[in-house]
Amino acid sequence: MSVRTKKQKTFVLDTNVILRDFKSIFSFKEHDIVIHIAVIKELENFKKGNEMKNVNAREFARFASKLPAKAFDKGAILGKGLGKIRIVVRQEFHKDVEILFPEKTVDDIIINAAYVENKEKKNAKREIVLVSQDMYMCTKAKSLGIKTEGYKTDSISDESILTKGVQTIKLNAELSTILFSKGKLDFLTDPLIKGKTFFKNEFLILKLSNNKEESGTRLAVYKKEEDKEGKVIKNEIIAFNKKEVTSFGIEPKNSEQAFALYALLDPSVKIVSMNGKAGSGKTFLSIAAALEKHEAYDHIFYTRHVIPVGGKEIGFLPGDISDKVNVYMEALYDNLGVIKTVSKKQNAISVIDKLQKDEKIKIQVVNFMRGRTLPNRFFIIDEAQNLTPQVIKTIISRAGEGAKFILIGDTDQIDDPYLDKKSNGLSHLIDRFMGQGIYAHINFIKGERSELATLAGNLL
Repeated sequence: MSVRTKKQKTFVLDTNVILRDFKSIFSFKEHDIVIHIAVIKELENFKKGNEMKNVNAREFARFASKLPAKAFDKGAILGKGLGKIRIVVRQEFHKDVEILFPEKTVDDIIINAAYVENKEKKNAKREIVLVSQDMYMCTKAKSLGIKTEGYKTDSISDESILTKGVQTIKLNAELSTILFSKGKLDFLTDPLIKGKTFFKNEFLILKLSNNKEESGTRLAVYKKEEDKEGKVIKNEIIAFNKKEVTSFGIEPKNSEQAFALYALLDPSVKIVSMNGKAGSGKTFLSIAAALEKHEAYDHIFYTRHVIPVGGKEIGFLPGDISDKVNVYMEALYDNLGVIKTVSKKQNAISVIDKLQKDEKIKIQVVNFMRGRTLPNRFFIIDEAQNLTPQVIKTIISRAGEGAKFILIGDTDQIDDPYLDKKSNGLSHLIDRFMGQGIYAHINFIKGERSELATLAGNLL
């Protein structure tokens, strides 16, 4: 949608587009925007609250209140290089729409606005498009011949980026020998691996060629650093083994977990994302790493955006904010309990108990993140696939000096009805951050929770 086309378009916006991002109105370039007054009335229902949708509703209301009078029904220019915005106030129901949707719900009113716009367009070359994240509304609109689109501006273009972060490389005998003797391949002094490119902090599975010293497989990470002038001062592949990344008495069970722990324990990596199936150890490893590094941080923060399975809310909960939130954060307590049981660290139980008693392990609520600065925190954000790109930006931009952020999720299990694999916040972050020097990404494939959990994930 952000790509310019020769054909002029008019986009009719659904309420959910503005609730997702009020700045969306500036994302349609030279094309015009139509918003029915019913959308503004529906936004009024969201004016109170601390969630991002409430913030977006209020921000749009402030913007709309400053529009000139001609924006209503006639239209006003949004800005230089942008099209017009028009608020439709008075509009009769077209008979074609009324026959199909006599209930005249807010969705029906917006569909009618798009239909009338299409029927009455003065320029035959102008295309009318209804923009909505509601698939039911889009289906209803299509039944009337209305073209529909989802809001695509913050969607990633290529899903394959989600599975990147690990490469398998076969080394020849010469490079295998160098790696075995030095423990690394220095691209500034050693032969290069021809035809291969890497992201910064990309993890590697090195297949060593048979030779007299060594054969088999080694784990490694690619490190590249530049000075302020952009001159490369480090460009190397560093090999390591699983024993080097044991964390708080927890040992990785496979290469994916070893890569994750390496990134989680690496002080030069300030933000880590982990995407993959349930039961692969993402949350467990993140908490173990936080415990291992607890002396380096003021607090360990944990949050998760919960959308109840099946869409059923738990209802009213008594108590203060901690009491209300704790019921949604059982994943933290479950993992702490497991770590107490399986950790080989001698004083694991007493360390965890003291951290909890001293409130160094804290639960955070995403809704109250705006305006805060979080220095020197180890911050774990679980179920990040259910957050919008705008919410992810709000959270990450809270980072102060010395903070480390971990984002965990499964982009194949999205519960928010208005998000998908390309438009959720976790995918957006992976797409934008891949290749940055302070970022690492691990894609998990193998489940380790239990044989039953793995079978359930694969078969059901």
